[in-house]
Amino acid sequence: MASLPGLNDSFDEIMLSRKCVDRAGFKFTFFEDPKKYNYIVIRNPKASRSLYEKVNEYSEKTLEEHIEFINYYKLEKAVIVAENIDFVSKCPTLKNIVVIPSLKATDKFDFSPLYSLPNITQLVCITEYGDIQNSYSTTVDYSRIPGLKKIEVTGKGNLNYGEVSTLEELVVREDKKIKDLNYLSCATNLKDMTFVHCALKSLEGLENLKEVQSLCLEYLYSLSDVSAVAKISKSLRVLQIESCPKITDFSCLFNLVNLEHLVLYGNNKLPTLSFLNNMKRLKTFCFSMIVEDCDITPCLQIPYAFLGKEKRAYNLKDKDLPKSLNTEPFQIV
Repeated sequence: MASLPGLNDSFDEIMLSRKCVDRAGFKFTFFEDPKKYNYIVIRNPKASRSLYEKVNEYSEKTLEEHIEFINYYKLEKAVIVAENIDFVSKCPTLKNIVVIPSLKATDKFDFSPLYSLPNITQLVCITEYGDIQNSYSTTVDYSRIPGLKKIEVTGKGNLNYGEVSTLEELVVREDKKIKDLNYLSCATNLKDMTFVHCALKSLEGLENLKEVQSLCLEYLYSLSDVSAVAKISKSLRVLQIESCPKITDFSCLFNLVNLEHLVLYGNNKLPTLSFLNNMKRLKTFCFSMIVEDCDITPCLQIPYAFLGKEKRAYNLKDKDLPKSLNTEPFQIV
């Protein structure tokens, strides 16, 4: 495989602040890691814009030149801003793709060209697009893309991703229809799940997902029942609960004996922190929830603990807690 021009270049801060870099006349941006500008930006037509990006730069290269460049260097990652994506069938090496309909895209943007790509493993599709004057929505059927391992979905129009048996990582934002996790019963390989601003009321169905290692629950204002977490105690290593005000029963925490990282943020009340005594593998614990018995001493056995909201009645302050971060970072295995 040919060496990509400028792949190891260092870029000055002004250039990086523009969220893209230039390599051989082609624009590259980052998606997951802000230190790695390894997603080629494809615009169709070349000056296409969207409301979902801060970058207004574009390459003067033609679409055909982008296709030739991708195929020559066997590029795997791309951010596509376009009126249509009919051309993607000419880029079979692409694996990690972000698709954003442009401001000039019309109603019912067609994601079906993705269904013919043989190697997609990671996908983000923006299904609600347009501007204030013209707003549209469309659909994408993830069950028609074999081999998907990671997807991020936002809002409506994301169909059948719960039926993708190969899925390992899932991020769901602003889904107002899901009430529990039973719809994921076929995605039994899931290891990492994040739910943000969704309508979940319970985690029923989580017991079917025996491989889950990381679970993040953020801003779930209807969620009241997290008892199902106890049913995946064997696999779960990371748990984050943030701004889920209706949760009152945290007894499931006593079962999480294999947990390595725990975050509990919000105004919820924890009767006690004694559940920490069962977590012999815990490396980090960050919390701001109210501890009703005011006993913070269980934190002293953890390598790193952070108390985000101190109370006068507590027997310890944040400065009294262990702050050793000499621990291995968690990785999905």
